[in-house]
Amino acid sequence: MGNYIFRIFPFWGVRFISVNDGFDSAARREADSLTVSFKTLLNDFYSQDLSRKVRSAQYFRAEKGEFLSSFAPFGYKKDAGNKNRLIPDEAAAEIVRRIFYMAAEGNGTAEIARRLNGEGIPTPMQYKKAAGCTRKTWGRSGDVNFWTPQGVLKILRDERYTGKNIYGKRRRIQVGSGGARAADREKWIVAENTHEGLVTEEEFDRAQEKIRRRERKKKPENDCRGTVVPGNAPEGLPEGEGMEKHCREEDAAAKEKNLRRLKNSLASAEEERKALYGQFALGEISKEEYLVGKEAAERKKADFLRQNIFSPCQSAGEEGYAAIDIIRYYYGSDMYINTATSISGVPSSWPGYDLTIGSSGEKVRQMQQQLNRIARNYPAIPTITADGIFGPATANAVKAFQRIFNLPPNGIVDFPTWYSISNIYVGVSRISEPGT
Repeated sequence: MGNYIFRIFPFWGVRFISVNDGFDSAARREADSLTVSFKTLLNDFYSQDLSRKVRSAQYFRAEKGEFLSSFAPFGYKKDAGNKNRLIPDEAAAEIVRRIFYMAAEGNGTAEIARRLNGEGIPTPMQYKKAAGCTRKTWGRSGDVNFWTPQGVLKILRDERYTGKNIYGKRRRIQVGSGGARAADREKWIVAENTHEGLVTEEEFDRAQEKIRRRERKKKPENDCRGTVVPGNAPEGLPEGEGMEKHCREEDAAAKEKNLRRLKNSLASAEEERKALYGQFALGEISKEEYLVGKEAAERKKADFLRQNIFSPCQSAGEEGYAAIDIIRYYYGSDMYINTATSISGVPSSWPGYDLTIGSSGEKVRQMQQQLNRIARNYPAIPTITADGIFGPATANAVKAFQRIFNLPPNGIVDFPTWYSISNIYVGVSRISEPGT
């Protein structure tokens, strides 16, 4: 509740009024009052306690062997009389059994995918869509869908095909957060013999052993790097233009996987920072411990960006790659650079030095103007005179901004504070559009 009242609603320019509590977010004194802060804290505690109880109930049901996911895995369907129980979907189950059989015979995932494509076997997405599945998001978009080595491997690694229910492979970093991370195997909830297995334990283990043997061998070169010769397309894949399209899709999938890895790593770092703040807010750690932990987390995030984004991009630039080539490598070949004669209202870059008491000039005036605009959405920030002179009043406004957006409240406009002000200003004023 507090996050919505003090951050989200002001950002979107929403005025929040509670008649029963006599609260109006437009009244600065009410928004900053101790009573409102105490009520929002109690509401947050209640939400967290409720979330923990729901999660505990889910774990209890999982331990009993109930199937809790929204959609059944390929090869199964939910029992019409008990939605928490899986029963085989015989048509799809035969495909799954065949995949395990081919893997146990020593066929690699790429070879299995080629055979399935060559025989026109429907993929899990195609099969479920044809069966009327209401699922809206899939592993890949579009109606054109192939069996891929990754899709085959996902089936071969899934222990649910032996008759187990597995819950808790991924867990929320903290109560109320949107991010999740992979849990250690010992923390999984595994219930044995909850439904009919499509393969035996021995068949599953035999397939895993074959996979491990192949993984120990040297990986072959990417088939898509060479020239595709008509008539020599891999079995099960279309020749010529269709083969080139498949290669492009595999290349795009690899880039998408890498980008997803980068995004997940950054999201994980942000969730760790939020969890640290939650510990501080609950009194589990001191302010000094929080600041030390926050600085370490920010340093870790900066190192990650430098190693995975900035350094590779700089190296590519030094090797002569154009900016658009680098962008397309990370974001896909459908990216392009749009140009305009002028861009209206976009804040300029950091001046290259900290702004503090005694600073003056156009950069100070610009920062003051942006803070005043932000203050219209965040009444806790006092309005100031945009005279281009950084005095005590400006420092107090900067401190108020820093406190709201979890920055060190030192009243100094350093690099992080400058760009936080700029980003929030762009958000509340909606000015990052090409000029006409």
